[in-house]
Amino acid sequence: LTVVTNSLLVAQALAHANRVEVVMTGGTLRGSNYALVGSGAEQSLQGLRVSRAFLSGSGLTAERGLSTSNMLSASVDRALVQAAAEVVVLADHTKLGTDTMFQTVPTDVITRLVTDEPPAHDDRAATELQALADQGVQIAVAGASGAPGGDQVPARQQQRRDVPLPGPRRGQVPSGPT
Repeated sequence: LTVVTNSLLVAQALAHANRVEVVMTGGTLRGSNYALVGSGAEQSLQGLRVSRAFLSGSGLTAERGLSTSNMLSASVDRALVQAAAEVVVLADHTKLGTDTMFQTVPTDVITRLVTDEPPAHDDRAATELQALADQGVQIAVAGASGAPGGDQVPARQQQRRDVPLPGPRRGQVPSGPT
């Protein structure tokens, strides 16, 4: 497994994991969350292809998707999304229905949301989860009753959506004149 990250905390957590190679982006250290941001980080992601991107932010709405309050973090997240075949958003229930300044991932690009179970009285989170599911986002609730590791939330018929991205993917033969 190869993990590409701009997070020093993720790199540190995986540093001694068996059979995991950690690749760090370049960039400028954002001390508040120990992430590398800026043009160096964005440039290191150009031309890269990853099968799955895991992202988080400050807010998530069905209308605008994932957002953050930091412009530099948003730019790096957008660059990572461009490199990914699948986008997984990690957001606890407190971020659902919250919209912040900079959009990072539009809803139609999000493949899956991994979240926690909102409290029974949290209508805003429940409404937002349903709206996201209605737009085709697969919802996984971590720690939900049922199978260990969480359950899928049944919400209409959920289908995988492939998002076309520029450039050939691993295993694809480029088409066109040779």
